[in-house]
Amino acid sequence: MRKREPYVGDRRRLVLAFDLGTTYSGISYSILDPGNVPEIHGVNRYPAQESVGGDCKIPSVIYYDENGKPRAFGAEALEPSVVEKATDNGWTKVEWFKLHLRPKSMRALNHFVLPSLPGNKSAQDVYADYYHYLFDCAHKYICDNHGELLWDVVKGHIHFVLSHPNGWSGPQQKIMRSAAIAGKLIPDNEEGRSRLKFVTEGEASLNHCINQGLFTSRLQNALVVDAGGGTVDLSVYSVSLRSMKCEELVAAQCVFQGSIFVTRRAETFFKDEFSGSKFADDVPQMAEAFDKTTKLGFRDETVPSYVKFGRLSDHDRERNVRNGSLKIPGSRVVGFFKPSFDAIMDAIVAQLSEVKAKGRAMSAVYLVGGFAASDWLFRSLKEDLGGLGISLCRPENHMNKAVANGGISFHLDRFVTSRVARFTYGIGCNTLYNPEDPEHRGRHSYVSFDGEKYVSDVFSAILRQGTVVQGNTKFASEYRKGDSERNASSLNKISSTIFEVYHDSHDPPKWIDSSLDAFKFACVVKSDTRGAPKTWKTGPLGRYCEIRLKVILILGLTELKAQICWTENGREVRGPAEVVYED
Repeated sequence: MRKREPYVGDRRRLVLAFDLGTTYSGISYSILDPGNVPEIHGVNRYPAQESVGGDCKIPSVIYYDENGKPRAFGAEALEPSVVEKATDNGWTKVEWFKLHLRPKSMRALNHFVLPSLPGNKSAQDVYADYYHYLFDCAHKYICDNHGELLWDVVKGHIHFVLSHPNGWSGPQQKIMRSAAIAGKLIPDNEEGRSRLKFVTEGEASLNHCINQGLFTSRLQNALVVDAGGGTVDLSVYSVSLRSMKCEELVAAQCVFQGSIFVTRRAETFFKDEFSGSKFADDVPQMAEAFDKTTKLGFRDETVPSYVKFGRLSDHDRERNVRNGSLKIPGSRVVGFFKPSFDAIMDAIVAQLSEVKAKGRAMSAVYLVGGFAASDWLFRSLKEDLGGLGISLCRPENHMNKAVANGGISFHLDRFVTSRVARFTYGIGCNTLYNPEDPEHRGRHSYVSFDGEKYVSDVFSAILRQGTVVQGNTKFASEYRKGDSERNASSLNKISSTIFEVYHDSHDPPKWIDSSLDAFKFACVVKSDTRGAPKTWKTGPLGRYCEIRLKVILILGLTELKAQICWTENGREVRGPAEVVYED
């Protein structure tokens, strides 16, 4: 791997990467010193978890009291004394809250009922509280290891990298940014927002794999599978070690079949097996014991597994309980894993098929994330992929911190130079009425200020699904709008609705109002156009004002950005535009 260049900034800065996971979260950081080569470090000590090693992560858990005040976070929230206090005082345990942020298009959770949030808390509120806790943990760890003087120097110049699943996009980023502001990571101004970046978990994992030296050939196509607690993210890249540049080959994927679904299937089995028995109230302890021990230790379906949940005096021969342990046939445990394995394997095969359709060949699959620690999952994937002639690699060095470490690398190294559009993006517009077109004749038409007849609700694609987009590539859409002399002031601000196409995205429907199920509202681009030139004209309906400009989308980054553009005195003038997502 090419050596990282020294930092050339004008002052000392700090970069923090937060990997807020469904079940566990982690923090990595880098101190940027002018003239020195940046290094990636991990926060390896947390409250109530000081003795854990270098791949340390903390549970994504919060206890709230009846007033909505957070009382305990992370490993502290799992201490027996805290659990007892929570029970006595009626505190609410909040876990797996990350999945409350999932997109509307990914609502289905495989019959999994997500634990609800306290009535007075939104997902953004919980994210804000947990981000604030992670920030406090980073503050204490860095001060303990590098001195408080360093923190005093960098505290107003901290950059943040927040990771999210491949399936998250603008609406989720909006909530995460608002949570970062509410959690006091950054101030609510343009300067503060400029210090926050987003990265997909798939891309962060790729960066980590590169930094671990896993790519050995000069040019390699690789699939990175980040198997976490809630989601499994799949990303395919072409990696060039000569230039240290990576190109995404196909659109990234995200499936809801992480390790919590294995535990939930086991818990359902426990409930059914012990319903009406004296051990019915012990099901939560069984599920916890399975999650913490049995699940990780399972390797072979021919060998039974044991769930230690009770006392030595607990026996139930009919239900295979002896000395407080439940004996489960390995074939039954496989049933807990199998749906997740099948979903992951199906997603891998789909990615491989897309790569093959592009005339490329896949050389390796890299498995990272907390779920990657499952030997059964690793061996099963390795066996099936081996049958396809593809090797599977599982990096052992801090694979739990792949996303957090990779988030720092995303900020420092910028390996990925192009990404593939997951959807077709476009806008609704009007087009001149064509009496020869039977579709036009069957639709409502209207006469505009200029005296021409138009039909509306035409979909105009700005970017098509599968397009390879360079990081700073801009896509423009012509925008023309007119209004009467009385309402000319309405042209001082414009709003352009951006749609995403889900069905038949490679060949999107022509008419928005006739195919509403194929379109999803993505965002609205708003801009102040008072400075844009306006043209006064007279038409059949009287005097009117017209404005012509371009709405520009920058779609090759990890976050959608927009601009507006118009021509004035023969030169192009650009201005900022705000991207607004629905709540």
